[in-house]
Amino acid sequence: MNSRINGFLKKYNAVLEISDEIENDGFCVEMPDVNVIIVRSDLDANHIEQVILHELGHVANDNDIVGKYKDYVPRSKMEYKANYYMIEHLLDTWCDVNNIELSDINYVAFLEANGLSLNFMPIIEKVLYMKNRQTH
Repeated sequence: MNSRINGFLKKYNAVLEISDEIENDGFCVEMPDVNVIIVRSDLDANHIEQVILHELGHVANDNDIVGKYKDYVPRSKMEYKANYYMIEHLLDTWCDVNNIELSDINYVAFLEANGLSLNFMPIIEKVLYMKNRQTH
């Protein structure tokens, strides 16, 4: 696991548990003193990183959304924000590892290297747009 993820775990007071007893890829349990991110043990390293980042996205953003996760509209918003968080941080790592600027990213190569669906293209475009606005 990269140092960036370790930093995010500390920032959000989260601990990571790997389990072979869960069916879905992962989830987060928010407790009063700590957030526990549980990830399925049989995932490859890239997928584990994605799940951790996605779950950290829930920790970082879900409290800002009105409603409960079980309800369709709030759940959709929460999932979008969690995916946005994941993509944002995967892109940062991708740029660092490949020594490239955000503006030079090949979307398809990024998605393929991370085993992600083309369905993430709109989020990538939004992340890059927002990051570009921050630098200008």
